[in-house]
Amino acid sequence: MDSETQKNCIETAKDESIDFDERCRAMDEIQDESVIYEIARNDSFWPIRAHGAKNITSEEMLAEIALNDPNYNVRFEAIQKIDNQEIFRQLLKKEKFWRIQEYLIKRIDDIGFLMECANENASRDICEDILIKIRDLNYFSFVKLLDSQYSTDLRIRACKYVRHDYFLNEIITFDNPKELKLEAIKYITALCYLEDIVAYQDLDIAKIAISKMKKDNLKYVIRRCQNPHTRREICKLIDDDDALGIIAHEDSDFEVRMIAVSKLKNQEILFGIASYDFNNAIRQKAISRLTDQDALKEIALYDLDSNMRLNAVARLTDEKALCKIVLNDSNIHVSLLAAEKIHDENLLKSIVLTSDWGFGDNDQVYSKLRMGAVKKITDEKILSDIALNSQSFDVRLNAVSKIHDSEKLYNIIQNEFSQPIIDRAIENVTDEAILEKLVREGYIDVSESLDRLSDENFLVNIVLGDESIELKTKALNGIKNEMNLTHIVCMCDDWQIRRKAIEKIEDEAFLLDVCCNSNYDDVLFAAVERIKSEDILVRVIYSASNAEVRKSALLKISDKSVLKDLAQNDKDDEIRAIAKEALS
Repeated sequence: MDSETQKNCIETAKDESIDFDERCRAMDEIQDESVIYEIARNDSFWPIRAHGAKNITSEEMLAEIALNDPNYNVRFEAIQKIDNQEIFRQLLKKEKFWRIQEYLIKRIDDIGFLMECANENASRDICEDILIKIRDLNYFSFVKLLDSQYSTDLRIRACKYVRHDYFLNEIITFDNPKELKLEAIKYITALCYLEDIVAYQDLDIAKIAISKMKKDNLKYVIRRCQNPHTRREICKLIDDDDALGIIAHEDSDFEVRMIAVSKLKNQEILFGIASYDFNNAIRQKAISRLTDQDALKEIALYDLDSNMRLNAVARLTDEKALCKIVLNDSNIHVSLLAAEKIHDENLLKSIVLTSDWGFGDNDQVYSKLRMGAVKKITDEKILSDIALNSQSFDVRLNAVSKIHDSEKLYNIIQNEFSQPIIDRAIENVTDEAILEKLVREGYIDVSESLDRLSDENFLVNIVLGDESIELKTKALNGIKNEMNLTHIVCMCDDWQIRRKAIEKIEDEAFLLDVCCNSNYDDVLFAAVERIKSEDILVRVIYSASNAEVRKSALLKISDKSVLKDLAQNDKDDEIRAIAKEALS
């Protein structure tokens, strides 16, 4: 190509106003690399610069472009044409774009440089690619990156790519930063190393190792473990009762033993610990896990420590055993708790009625126990037995207070010697036949019983008896039946009661009966005064034997035929005269 054509191509390639494709074709015709280099370095349009780099063969020129061009596409175009390790090293130290960094790492073969670069860039993402490249080139060189001469950040990143647990275990075994150990343990899988780590490392590191082990392995490694905090974590994960039993018996740390006991389910092992362990807190925890009633009964009845008995009673449900404890335990608190758990009323009765109590200073407390038992009983037959047989005044009084069967109460009243208890029993009697019997037998004063009695025959007897006017009046107030009232009016010898009784009679037929049968003048005239019906008054005139009563009745009638008959036929002269006068 002649010089004129070259000149035209150069001018076209440099002219930024010309179309991109035309400029690229012109650049492809240029033979002088220095001209192309000048365009690749100075053109404002990066695709032109990139096309120029594609046409350059000089690695020195390409290196300048790769090191200095602001556009990563141009730099990448130049780098792809370089094959010089020294230039690659220079570029990697300066390059910031991840895609170019990744390409350079793939091209560099100098392990020493890569190791140096990894250490310098340990906190950058590029470090990951460098580590993989070193490992793939020479694994033993890669492992050297774990040495303490390299930064902790680099060593932490390198742990992820180590292929052998041995090297990772070395990091944990020797005196290295804790954060490095915590990273290394993440990638160990060999059981032998994990067991050693659990046995000898601190809790944070051991926890990660524990999480990577099967539960069956943990029950063996716990015996080798020196750190009690680690043993506690392991113990929380063990489910094997045999292993937990050994730990509970043998471990030197109280908390480890407590955790083991709290996870135990085997009742035989728990019973052994609850019965014989030297530590009371461990024994109490074992008792709290017991469900076997025979084991709990054994401890509740025979253990020498009252606190252990108390804990066993709290879980015991056998009420016969609980009753035995109430009656025989030397500790009142144990007895009280046992009594609270009993609901069988026959057993409660035996507690209340037993005489085998430690009275004296504790009598008040034992009384509380008996009273609590009475409070839970509802069967009135049992309450009646207690009321009849207990030696305690308070017990008998409370038992009687809960009884409402009048027959049972009557039986108690007949056998009781304490008046307050008799009074309480009488208060609960509701059967009137029993109340009347109690009145007749003198247990109840008549005046106290009237408000509770509705049997009018009984009340009539009181009114007609020898009681005080006040008592008779009170009894009379309870009588509503007018036949009974009529009987009182006719038979009572107390004029005040007779007058009160007649005032309560409304039925004039009964008032007629009074006029005909009463021997008391006061009520005869009162009866006539209360009669309004002329028919009844006529019957009084014809039937009454008392002349004065007949006269009073006659004065209140107006029937002419009756008056005429009386005026003509009555045997009493005064009656005839009054009748005649009424007719005139």
